[in-house]
Amino acid sequence: MPTRRTPAQITGLAAEYVRAANHATRPPTGLPKITDTADTTLSLATLVDRLPQLIDQLGKAVHLHHQQGTIRMDDHTDPGKAAAQAMAYLAQAHEETETLSKTLHHASALLGHMGVTEEGMRR
Repeated sequence: MPTRRTPAQITGLAAEYVRAANHATRPPTGLPKITDTADTTLSLATLVDRLPQLIDQLGKAVHLHHQQGTIRMDDHTDPGKAAAQAMAYLAQAHEETETLSKTLHHASALLGHMGVTEEGMRR
């Protein structure tokens, strides 16, 4: 029976895949062809499109745990202020991913119309 992964383990794996993509596109030998660049940019935009839901759910988890009184601070202070700040930062991250998504989709739209020249095919 497969072991159920935690959200932290799943996002850790996603981070490792992004790291692998960073290495796979590193100059000079890893530079992808323009068509691969277009496909990768679209995939990256799709990844970013999925972040707001996860971020919102994390914010809701913080809110719920705070409401239930199940959060403690390691310095024994009241967790209310820290929880509120964490939720505000998560809300800001949500907004910033929307900006990043739009930017990546604009780049992807342009890249999607690009192809490789005959000389580029020979390289």
